[in-house]
Amino acid sequence: MKILDEIVASYNYMLIGLLILLSIYIVKLFISKLTRSNICPRCQAKDAERVPKGVFTQILFYGKGVKKFKCLKCWNMYFVFNSANE
Repeated sequence: MKILDEIVASYNYMLIGLLILLSIYIVKLFISKLTRSNICPRCQAKDAERVPKGVFTQILFYGKGVKKFKCLKCWNMYFVFNSANE
């Protein structure tokens, strides 16, 4: 019962640690979708279709010149900074 009491006592620390790990994972997934050229980061294909940004990404990238694309080969969504392609 001593081990169970220690787990219950450190519940807040475990929850905070889990939330920190989850936020790091979400940021890593989001950063992997950012690129400077219109080439899919997953499959390296150049065929892409421009799609509208969501509300959250419009707020996040307000005034930055970021465009959202969908790869026509693997259907991956990614963001392009300062793209010359329309």
